[in-house]
Amino acid sequence: MPTNTYTTTTDQVDVRGPRFAAWVTTAVIVATLLAAAVSPLAAAVILGAQAVVFAIGAWRGPRQHPYGLIFKRFVAPRLGPVTEKEPVPPLKFAQLVGFVFAVVGVVGFASGTQLLGLIATGFALVAAFLNAAFGICLGCQIYPLVARVRKNASAPNPA
Repeated sequence: MPTNTYTTTTDQVDVRGPRFAAWVTTAVIVATLLAAAVSPLAAAVILGAQAVVFAIGAWRGPRQHPYGLIFKRFVAPRLGPVTEKEPVPPLKFAQLVGFVFAVVGVVGFASGTQLLGLIATGFALVAAFLNAAFGICLGCQIYPLVARVRKNASAPNPA
């Protein structure tokens, strides 16, 4: 991930952890879509569980993310030393975006609006797969823009 102005002042994590989490997320979302073909309720339950995982990641960050804990305990000890890090705030934002898509998907599946569920789940799948396979975190790419807007919105208004 390219260095941005926020990388020098924030907590950072090994890039391999979020990519591992993205692979697990991809698998869960694929399972959701397969379940949707049989039972929208089952899809809602699976995607609801993923929404909880996204919420934890958005709130607590990658080190407390359930998939991050699995990475830390079982995967990281088998890897070489950390060679690349990325900042935590964009990762938390990306988890928040995933959470929103997952909640919309759950609402779609649970309410009988399967098309809404499929579309929202599809967006989450594309984002997770891009991160897992290519290291492209869409939420992380959007984060600087959102951070800038938030900063401008909270700036004092000159009178």
